[in-house]
Amino acid sequence: QETVTINDARVHTINGVLASGNLQFGSLVAGVGDMDGDGVAEFAVSDVRKTNTAGQTKAGEIYIFDLKTGVPTSTADAKAVILNDVTDAASDRLGNTLANGSRLDPIKGADLNNDGFADFAFATYQSGSMALPTLYIVSGAATLPATIAVSSLTQKVVPDDDVVAKSYAKAITFIGDVDGDSYTDMCVGDISHNVDRGRALVYH
Repeated sequence: QETVTINDARVHTINGVLASGNLQFGSLVAGVGDMDGDGVAEFAVSDVRKTNTAGQTKAGEIYIFDLKTGVPTSTADAKAVILNDVTDAASDRLGNTLANGSRLDPIKGADLNNDGFADFAFATYQSGSMALPTLYIVSGAATLPATIAVSSLTQKVVPDDDVVAKSYAKAITFIGDVDGDSYTDMCVGDISHNVDRGRALVYH
């Protein structure tokens, strides 16, 4: 066994920036897999209390990093940033849940549409004026945009059958190909559904 200190040369620190609105950078972290096909896996770090560009507090933001071209030292060095720009985004807490695609494969991650790029799933505590959690999916691509606006994402799930509980997507995991159709499947937890009886939803 080996003890590694925080100041070890192999430990690299990525800092949140107060002037940029970071308040809880590092809220959650997840391995994503290779989203852009460059042979290096990306990882995601959320800040659920990040103020968005409209000045709405706790809107949340997610940062995508890798170490291929250098070591990032702050959120400004992110390869891509997922912005919460929906109407009434205050207290949405984007990045409240992150799926860890690297659990399936450290490099390939979870490729939901079989296009050769890792995909990334994440959720909010609520979503704008709907006040409901929302699960979003960002598909990997050869060119990953530097900024990804949540309002532009078309792959999303809103639990409109349960307008009371806000526990949908409190857990998201990629579960491999459970139905034998050669596509990666996903399971989502919803612990407070139906007066705390809970449910798990399998997307395949």
